[in-house]
Amino acid sequence: MKIFYQNREKKPPENPSEILVVDDNEQIRKNFRLFFEKLGYKVREADNGITALKRLTENHPRHYCMIVLDLVMPKMSGMDLLLKMKELYRENEIPPILVCSCHSEVPFVDEIFSLGVHDYITKPVNFIALLQKLKSMLHFKEAV
Repeated sequence: MKIFYQNREKKPPENPSEILVVDDNEQIRKNFRLFFEKLGYKVREADNGITALKRLTENHPRHYCMIVLDLVMPKMSGMDLLLKMKELYRENEIPPILVCSCHSEVPFVDEIFSLGVHDYITKPVNFIALLQKLKSMLHFKEAV
């Protein structure tokens, strides 16, 4: 399997604290950024899958402790990004992925979980539910 990131010598941080938020809606990215920053996380943003892939290749993919991913975006969809990540990286190199989308049909959700997604939340985002998912995904200790 092909492994691709620009700095192959660079190791992922032992305790990454940066979250990659991938959504074409600027207001949604801003809401996620404000929420995660209040919890002490750094946030990088991408407005489509191509930009997200660039962010992943700038460092080791595990530079991020989590990816929040919209599925419907221009240029490269979230589904296409998931497929590309599976092609480029080993499973243990991909950080946990939380899909955030309007779609909630069972076959659709089953399909994204088969691509390595760790959890799913629907839009509009309930931030109390998001906090619970964050705790579960990152073994987050409540400091709030």
